[in-house]
Amino acid sequence: MPCLPGYRYCGPGCSGPGMPLNRLDVFCMQHDDCYRKHRSHQHCDDIFLKRLQPYIQRRDKIGRDAALMYRAISFKRGL
Repeated sequence: MPCLPGYRYCGPGCSGPGMPLNRLDVFCMQHDDCYRKHRSHQHCDDIFLKRLQPYIQRRDKIGRDAALMYRAISFKRGL
C-alpha cells in the first residue's frame, strides 16, 4: 500500500526512504521505529496518539491528516 499523499512514513507498510517531509511524517517514522524496537504495539500506538492530539483540531491539511491517522489507529485498537 502506498504512503498517504505528502508523506514518506505515514500509511500501512510505508517506511521511507529519505527524510520525513513534515512533523506528522516524523511522528510516523518514530511510530515505525517503536514497532521495530518494542513488543508492545499498544505502547507505540499510545505515544503516537498522544503526539497527534495537538494537531487534530487544526483546520489545514496537517490537521485533517492528523485526525485521519488518529481515527485509523483508534479504530485498529478498537477504541
